[in-house]
Amino acid sequence: MLPNHHIDEDMLLAYAAGTLGEAASVLTAAHLSLCPHCRAGVAAAEAVGGALLEDIAPAPVSEINVAAFLDRMDAAEAPTSQKTARGDGLLPAPVSNYMSSDMKSLKWSFVQPGVRFAELLVDGTGARMGLMHTQPGASITPHGHSGEELTLVLSGGYSCNGQGYRRGDLQSADESTTHELTTDLDGECLSLVMIRGRIRPTRWIARILRHFTDF
Repeated sequence: MLPNHHIDEDMLLAYAAGTLGEAASVLTAAHLSLCPHCRAGVAAAEAVGGALLEDIAPAPVSEINVAAFLDRMDAAEAPTSQKTARGDGLLPAPVSNYMSSDMKSLKWSFVQPGVRFAELLVDGTGARMGLMHTQPGASITPHGHSGEELTLVLSGGYSCNGQGYRRGDLQSADESTTHELTTDLDGECLSLVMIRGRIRPTRWIARILRHFTDF
């Protein structure tokens, strides 16, 4: 089944231009690996960018710059062969590249009953990226946000504000959003989440629980 919820056009263009932060880039790449519709959008944007570059006169590049570029490429590619097999087959390669162990060995933090979170990275923009695991029927209580939140479903599914989200679907939220997520009853759900700022629970019990978590 193909994803029904996609990354917005502005984010796809930023990804094609290479202007996204690290966490947002990894999440976007993970979605693209599961969504042919968005892959086509990025390919079109890159084609337009390539055509524009052809009209720009080439500038000389020093040997030092070339060597530094090749070193960065080697550093980025080296971990891939060691890590892409991790993740129990659920994780796209852009995600598994950030894991030094399998999912069971990650440091899982309690969020609330039936909900756990394992942080994978914090990038230079302050965005956090990690895996969210929820038990069947578990709910993440109503909450708002002090910044952007992106959630990509990797397995299972959940419902939120009348919409269903399954593998490959991406949900976005920001300061104007208040929502509650409920995992499907027929199985666990694993999602990749990127968060800027803090989650703002709207119920008193969730506010208390937040004092015992990283959220």
